[in-house]
Amino acid sequence: MAFAVLAVTSTAALAEKGSGFYLGTGVGHAGHSTNCENVDGCSKSRVGFKLLAGYQIMPNLAIETSYGDTGRTGGAFGDYHLWSKTRSFTVAALGIYPVTKEVELFGKIGAHTTKNKIDINVPDMIASGSVNNKGLLAGVGAQYRFTDNLIGRVEYEYLQRAVYDLHGRNNINLVTASVLYQF
Repeated sequence: MAFAVLAVTSTAALAEKGSGFYLGTGVGHAGHSTNCENVDGCSKSRVGFKLLAGYQIMPNLAIETSYGDTGRTGGAFGDYHLWSKTRSFTVAALGIYPVTKEVELFGKIGAHTTKNKIDINVPDMIASGSVNNKGLLAGVGAQYRFTDNLIGRVEYEYLQRAVYDLHGRNNINLVTASVLYQF
């Protein structure tokens, strides 16, 4: 019983200092670091989006997960056309450094799993399939607390070996702006 009272009291105290559950959404640039050598009409970036949820355990530490569209790569190789669309799921720990009461810097480290839906069009045939890739997630960013509950964030994320193309697995670089609501 005493442990439960202590846990509730600690959680309430942390919530007053900017801790607790949060939800958000972000949009930005999803760039694929693929090789476009000898590729006609090569496209390797797109607007990406994500939905995210997290829990700020204490003012300097949070755990976060996200899911979203992380871009598309494609092009033509003579009569062959290849498109790879990616969707990624991430889990990360965030180390947070408060600069002022409103401004916080953070770094994140974690893992991703990225599903690549691949469409190949060749003369007289269309083929589709999917490949799942897993790897390191690393990122940095800054956030601004407009109110105790409303947060704006900009960040850069690196997803290692996340996208598949004809030359193998390559990286995804995300630059996003997000809005978060902390409960």
